[in-house]
Amino acid sequence: MRLSCVFGFLIFLNINIANARTVSVDFNSQTYFDSTNTTAVWNSALGKAHPPIAIDQSTGAGINENNALSLGLGTNGSFEPATYAAFSEGGSTAGNVITINTDTYSVLQFTNFTLASGWTLRGKGSNPLVIKVLGNFTNAGTITCSGDNGESMNTNVAVQPQGGTARCGGGAGGNGGYSGLAATQGSSGCTVPVCNITGGNGGSTQLTDSGGGGGGGGYYSAVAGSNGTGTGPGAGGTSELDALMTKIGAASGGPGGGSGGGGGGYSTTTGPASGAGGGAGGGVIILTVGGNFTNSGSVLANGGNGGTFSAGTERAGGGGGGAGGSVWIQVAGNLDNTGGTITALGGSGGAGVGGGGNGGNGASGRTWLTFGNTFAGNSENPVANLGDLGFVRYSESSYVIQSKSIDARNSSPTFTSFSMTNTSFGTGSATLEVAGSNDNFASDNTGWVLASSPSSLNGKRYFKFRITFQYISSPAVNTTPIATPFEVTAVSANYDGFTQSEFNLAPACGRLGGGPFEVLFLITLLFFMRRLFLERPAKPQINS
Repeated sequence: MRLSCVFGFLIFLNINIANARTVSVDFNSQTYFDSTNTTAVWNSALGKAHPPIAIDQSTGAGINENNALSLGLGTNGSFEPATYAAFSEGGSTAGNVITINTDTYSVLQFTNFTLASGWTLRGKGSNPLVIKVLGNFTNAGTITCSGDNGESMNTNVAVQPQGGTARCGGGAGGNGGYSGLAATQGSSGCTVPVCNITGGNGGSTQLTDSGGGGGGGGYYSAVAGSNGTGTGPGAGGTSELDALMTKIGAASGGPGGGSGGGGGGYSTTTGPASGAGGGAGGGVIILTVGGNFTNSGSVLANGGNGGTFSAGTERAGGGGGGAGGSVWIQVAGNLDNTGGTITALGGSGGAGVGGGGNGGNGASGRTWLTFGNTFAGNSENPVANLGDLGFVRYSESSYVIQSKSIDARNSSPTFTSFSMTNTSFGTGSATLEVAGSNDNFASDNTGWVLASSPSSLNGKRYFKFRITFQYISSPAVNTTPIATPFEVTAVSANYDGFTQSEFNLAPACGRLGGGPFEVLFLITLLFFMRRLFLERPAKPQINS
């Protein structure tokens, strides 16, 4: 019998080999993260899915407790020494300085953040420095959005000393008076009339006496910038109390940085000189952290100092100091400021000499530090002007985590179960749903079904999941954000895989299909057929 005849028995043979398999998707990677349809937090840094965070302000004044704070998506990866240059302007880290242009990076979204000792991260630009971190934040260096100092007086009255350059949304310092032109007022760190703060006024020019000092910048504090001294001094800028940071960012009329100090007036009498420039207001720093915050370095949004005398013979006025900026830090875990400094102080007015007026000091800025678990270390300066700082908690209500399509890599799976892995069984619950498709959801789609009905996806090669976190039974006005939420670390699908293969052995023996199991089966079968048909023992010889 010919071997090809035996092959005829294999025409259109279907071989089904079952093997139990598991596909598990954890949250340490964003490979399957569907950001479009997700409203909860897919936290790849901490390896879990959880609700958004929010500030629980017990007084309820000025803050919407149901308004979640964004941790970002971690799209900028990890901030660490190997990646510093990627975010620094021009790729330069000369002098261990990382310059972040906030007009280029309006929001930075990191998985984890580490600024090493000896390094400085300096913000520049008209926007606040906003950094969102899914995981942990560690700073052993210096993060600064402090305003620059004003330029010193100049004995050449044809030269105008410049006010300090603003950073991260602060107001620029006023320029000093020169050549008969008056000193200018410092810029506001916010758009008037939405914000009612103003920069310090410039000192007046005196033809027969010494120039007056510029006024200090006003800010969101109870104390305004102080007036300059001398003849015709500049008045300090106006201030407005806004400890709850309601006026911060473009939606509220501007970034909310400190206003600049006014420039000093110049003098044409003995010791003629141009007045000094005012210091710039401090900028805005907003840090939102999903893990722990550890600061042994400095976070600074101080106002710049007003310019002062240089030669010691000038009789012009000193520049006003810039107001302090804003530092807002929100941490879901622990906040440790041991050995660290967090300040938003006003700059000092520049000193006059020989009768020239002193610049006024800038007003203090504002800080607000909130955390979820514990606080340790040094207090911020100035301390937040709030009756209750509140705590960072997890938002109540309903939120969704949704995956992209997942390939089971099996042509005809029989699903036996879908399940979630939990590390926290805190307040709330979660519902798992799944959907299946044979064409990667191009047109075939089972629609969402409960995970308790896995057979609804049988025969579907592709699937995706949706988790709905429910933290309150119904919307309520005065619900309190929760301290320990229900969290999920992984989703698993279990199925029996059936790989169906067709062996089309035409008379020419032209086609063989299938995977490795089928090939192994066929090789084994051919081996036994060879032994059966080609290695039969020879017929015994009969001797006559």
